[in-house]
Amino acid sequence: MRNYTMLDLIRFNKFCNENKDLKPLDAIKVYNEKYPEKTSREKLINLSRILRIGGLYKALTGLELPVEDQEKG
Repeated sequence: MRNYTMLDLIRFNKFCNENKDLKPLDAIKVYNEKYPEKTSREKLINLSRILRIGGLYKALTGLELPVEDQEKG
């Protein structure tokens, strides 16, 4: 079973308002296809970029932290 985040709930509310013709179970199915759940690895990669942890990012991706994500100054 998917664990929905607060962002998912906000996005799902907007999605339902834009797709009022869908029945509840159909709306959940289409939403899950459009916005699949991130894997733990994908979440760690995103967190390492946000927190600017270059070592973790490199360990997960094999790449250097993108220049736009590196700390400025």
